Amino acid sequence: MSWFAFGNNTDSNVAAAERLLSRFGFVVSADGVLRIRPVGPVLSYDELDVVLKRVTDEGADQYVAEIVLDFGTVEWIEVPWTAVFARLIDFARRTRVRCRLAALHGQPAAVVSFFSGDRVIRSLLRVREPAPEAGGRTAERASA
Repeated sequence: MSWFAFGNNTDSNVAAAERLLSRFGFVVSADGVLRIRPVGPVLSYDELDVVLKRVTDEGADQYVAEIVLDFGTVEWIEVPWTAVFARLIDFARRTRVRCRLAALHGQPAAVVSFFSGDRVIRSLLRVREPAPEAGGRTAERASA
């Protein structure tokens, strides 16, 4: 699997890999979970698109059991945040393994909450359901 084979020019491959690794952390656990975590507090569509294309184009989902997009560091999703969410849905549909979002908080959690009324979208992204609170009210979304 060649995650950083961006072209024939070795120098441009190295530069592209350095850019990707400066914006995202990648960890694969012993049990086959690929965790992708943006490094900074702001996530753009273009950055997310590049990393998700690398994962799908290189067939990473053939080598892992689950892909977790960890939003623990992300405080803000740049406009158009609806396009970011649409890209996540497309990724979840195309991957052959379980895909889920983790550590949602702040504006990213609000974005997911905005769309989470749809059962199909919830199942595509596999966002954990909130646990009911005492008194029949629903708890806020728990970070996965």
